[in-house]
Amino acid sequence: MLCTFPLCAGLAALHVAVQNTDLRAAALLVEHGANVNLKDGKTGRSPLYLAVEQNDMDMVKYLLQANASIAIATYARTTPVQLAASKLPGSEISQILMSWDAFNVTRQEGKQVGVRSIAVVQFF
Repeated sequence: MLCTFPLCAGLAALHVAVQNTDLRAAALLVEHGANVNLKDGKTGRSPLYLAVEQNDMDMVKYLLQANASIAIATYARTTPVQLAASKLPGSEISQILMSWDAFNVTRQEGKQVGVRSIAVVQFF
């Protein structure tokens, strides 16, 4: 599949664009079908996780608008929300992810539950 083929370090092109803080390249890749929720092959980090890790506010906002999931955990079971809360407490990124978490609701077993609840159900 175009734009999701893993490169030698387990990274797809979108992961590389995020790591290089290249918003223009990331947008181009997403526009042409890159999967915003693809985990890297080594640690399971999503593009959003990488953006949070780098404290890249513009990339975080872009990826959220491109429907990146805040509930996708790494192989170590850490989500972007958990990373922001532990490494960037009180930061703008942390606040955005927390508010995104609170206001984005999804369905699970016929009930309305927040994304944070789903992350707990899926990973613990």
